[in-house]
Amino acid sequence: MSAKEKEMSWYHWIAEIFQKPSDRAQFIAILISSIVAVSVVLLNQHFNRKNARRSLNIEKTERFYQSILAFRNSAQMYLGKLYTADPGTSELMRLFNLTSDHIRDAEVFAHLYFQEISLDSSKIIKKLIKKQNHVISLPPQARPLLGHDELEKNIEEINEIYESLAEHCKNKIKEHKH
Repeated sequence: MSAKEKEMSWYHWIAEIFQKPSDRAQFIAILISSIVAVSVVLLNQHFNRKNARRSLNIEKTERFYQSILAFRNSAQMYLGKLYTADPGTSELMRLFNLTSDHIRDAEVFAHLYFQEISLDSSKIIKKLIKKQNHVISLPPQARPLLGHDELEKNIEEINEIYESLAEHCKNKIKEHKH
């Protein structure tokens, strides 16, 4: 059977089934309803996928923001203790490790989801180690005296890192909310 014959057979079959005008009207109504139903399902799926993608991007940005906020807070506590506590205390080392973990978490998020951010945790950790070594080299009685000015300067450096990353998060949230 050729293609033309098949087409004719379909035409004859449909014409035979829908001989009455009322049957044809019913067929057209069913056809239109089906097209509308499929269109609604496809549009619903499209908008659900778009909404889910937006929610996921917002969640990633919020988790990145939480990691940089945790970094800032732990770095400030670490720097505050650095000038007042003995450099070899377990509390100071715990705060240093916590700060290092938070900036590494932020770096992982940046590399995975925000490639436009250049964040190198090793440079930040090296700066913290350098500050610690500097404080260790000072006589214990000089640490609290010298510490206040240096502490403010060091905290300002941490805040600058935090602010630049937080600004990126704010922009991403605005971008995904609209």
